[in-house]
Amino acid sequence: MTLCAEATAAAGLAGSLFMAVVFAGVSSALWSWFFTAEKAPSYEDTRSTLRVAMTVTLAIVVTAASLIPYLKHARGSGGRGFFFASKLGQRLSPPKQQEETGRAKAFEGSVSDFGDAYSGIVLWAKQQTLTPLVAPAPVLGNYRLGISRSADPLVVPFSGVYWFFKAPDVRPPKGSREAHGSAELVTTRSTDRRPLSMEAHQNLGALIDLNCCSRIQVAIRNTDRYPETVSLELILTDTSLPKRPFQSLGGVMVKSTRPWRLYGDRPAVSETLTFAIPAHSMINRFDEVTIVFRLDPARADFGAKIGIERFVLIPRGL
Repeated sequence: MTLCAEATAAAGLAGSLFMAVVFAGVSSALWSWFFTAEKAPSYEDTRSTLRVAMTVTLAIVVTAASLIPYLKHARGSGGRGFFFASKLGQRLSPPKQQEETGRAKAFEGSVSDFGDAYSGIVLWAKQQTLTPLVAPAPVLGNYRLGISRSADPLVVPFSGVYWFFKAPDVRPPKGSREAHGSAELVTTRSTDRRPLSMEAHQNLGALIDLNCCSRIQVAIRNTDRYPETVSLELILTDTSLPKRPFQSLGGVMVKSTRPWRLYGDRPAVSETLTFAIPAHSMINRFDEVTIVFRLDPARADFGAKIGIERFVLIPRGL
């Protein structure tokens, strides 16, 4: 009975609901047969039976608790049900009801709506009034930034999108939850304890000459609770070419999380990460910026509560 109960728990944690039900049925049948035996139990047998019953009861409770996340399935890659949950006090309406509202209705959601499980999350930055970039600026189209100490950095507010997904997907699959908000305000986790993938994407709308700048700064807002477990990798991509060549500027560890505020809510902390542009690059220009959140394996099933605020392109000579 104990072995079957443990096998039930193992199957549930492995994601095999069918095998978990089979083992649970066998364990229950053995339990029923054991207590309906004709032989009258002795005092020692009664104590032994009580110990076994307590063990089996504990196994059943653990099994039931482990199977709770699997009661609600989200459409994942290949039907494997990769789950996401994000809780901030309010719950979403049932998935079928959400589908009936249509894609346009999904865009009207906010981060406070998250509550159920999804195969992925697409989180758009809050809508804001965009202002034209004021020259001087790096190469935008065919215009060049003057390489001089009087040149000003180009500040690009983040107005892109955050992606939350899981392997083998390389982006949020069809049917993912869509909403507006910022990543530092959202609590995301994997309900099957498989690692999350988290990215931020910003299309600049114009090609920028990579030689214009010596480095790129990324300003972030951090409310994460796990210090020294998140690093950000900056990737520049030229989407105008068929193969979409890219250049990684490496990763930088986020250091603004305070260990003594590990538990409980904390106000957002600002931090600026600097990425140097290499002398020799795989690309000459770029029009898309991608931030990849590298999570430590110890917390990889919890998404980073870090929002991107802006990019700052520093001209050479500054």
